[in-house]
Amino acid sequence: MFFDSNALLHVFVGGTAFELNRTESRFASSYLGGPPDLQELTREDGGDTPLHHIATLSCDEFDCSYRGRLPLLHGMTYQGSLLEYEVAESGHVVRTTYLSPNESDPEWPYPGYPALLPYLQLEVWKKRICTWEEFANEFINAPNEPPADLTVMMPPPMHIGFSLWGRHGDTYPVQLCFGLNFTTMKVEVTSWC
Repeated sequence: MFFDSNALLHVFVGGTAFELNRTESRFASSYLGGPPDLQELTREDGGDTPLHHIATLSCDEFDCSYRGRLPLLHGMTYQGSLLEYEVAESGHVVRTTYLSPNESDPEWPYPGYPALLPYLQLEVWKKRICTWEEFANEFINAPNEPPADLTVMMPPPMHIGFSLWGRHGDTYPVQLCFGLNFTTMKVEVTSWC
């Protein structure tokens, strides 16, 4: 198995897999949680509560054609949500275009879910050349083809003192999948289990 069980994010782009993990470096340009660092967030998805900032990635680290920031957002309090949004201005402007369902559930994924995820700085810890099939085999129910030009997977972060999905969702595990299309700069976010 390539991936470290403690990795927080896994990225696949252009036949290369990257593993991101926590770092103590003050100069890390990617980070998990905290508030999103956006100049503008326009909600056109009909949602009734704020989205969660899962992470922001510096795509300069991934040897790909997009050289900006990639904010990763998700409707954590929208049960089984599918979210779509567009990224502009090197990742500083986001416009959400679709969210289903668009009514949140105060008990989902568990009562008292925090507005902000814990803030952790991230850096690439491992990198390898691989096929999508090799990458996807590390995850439950991953599709046969990459869903986008750049795909980010987030399994439950079992070692940072925070539950992403609650006891049952974290142990199952439910995984977030973010897909960025370089041509349209659209991100589609789903959860797989």
